[in-house]
Amino acid sequence: MSDHLYSFRRYAGEGSQVYYVNAFLGLPAWLAWVRFDLVVLHYTFMAEKWQRARWQRQLERTLPVLSRLQAGHLAVMCQDEYVHSDPVNDFLRELGVGTMVTCLPEHEWETVYPRARSGLSHYLTQAPGYVDELACEWVARQPTTRAPRPIDIGYRARRLPYWLG
Repeated sequence: MSDHLYSFRRYAGEGSQVYYVNAFLGLPAWLAWVRFDLVVLHYTFMAEKWQRARWQRQLERTLPVLSRLQAGHLAVMCQDEYVHSDPVNDFLRELGVGTMVTCLPEHEWETVYPRARSGLSHYLTQAPGYVDELACEWVARQPTTRAPRPIDIGYRARRLPYWLG
């Protein structure tokens, strides 16, 4: 997670200033006084939607500042889009978000984030998961001889409700 989050600073162009703000306890008022070219709400912010009460509290803490941001463009990165898309769409419209960075393929964009409801003008598909170049270099330096493993690719998850498929 931190590799992805901090990749914005790492790969921003020379002379770019990248600010990171933890919204968990609310946002500092000074954010509304800064002119930003781009504001990105990371998946870690949007993940609160899993629990509606927590999502509502987060919005109560952050919307007063978010709604006053001087941003050239607002973008949101979302995952797990099958959960609570209606309140997310309401949030996108209320805040005036322009771009959704989504895991969805193009033919599903309008199904989950209809322009008429969300107010979005741009969509970008991005696969979940991020592997930084430094991580790739680290893996390449690791020994290649390993004991045989019976599983090539595994998936670890928690017990989910039946309605998630």
